[in-house]
Amino acid sequence: MPHREFYVVIGKGEDGHLIGEAPQLRECFSRGRTLDELIENMRKSIQARLVDDDLDNHAEFVGVYKTEAPVEGKNRDFFVIVEKDEDQFFVGEVTQLRSCFSQGQSLEELMENMREAICLCLDDEEFGGSSFPEFLGVQRVLA
Repeated sequence: MPHREFYVVIGKGEDGHLIGEAPQLRECFSRGRTLDELIENMRKSIQARLVDDDLDNHAEFVGVYKTEAPVEGKNRDFFVIVEKDEDQFFVGEVTQLRSCFSQGQSLEELMENMREAICLCLDDEEFGGSSFPEFLGVQRVLA
């Protein structure tokens, strides 16, 4: 069976563990103490999700874009994971915030919509004053 390429978004939790998510697959997460451990755990998680997931219905990974939003009176960087869906819309997610999504017909429209979505998520009581996982980057994984 040929290997498929996946991109894993990596963050750092409050406990110091690395947290990974494969946005191309639904609910595909893992953790690790080191980058090597996280990548191995993500590879296993991806392979387990491949059994149950229909990859033909998933978006194409486009990249990661940085934007700013005000947090407690000062601007803070947030990283938007961008994919292109089957209807050719750009879809964005900020993994640092729970349920922070938007879309747009162009990257410019998406990023404008994402700034609004971030502000709405930050205005939600649930996020007030809380700390966010530190975004570290994206790693390519073959599974």
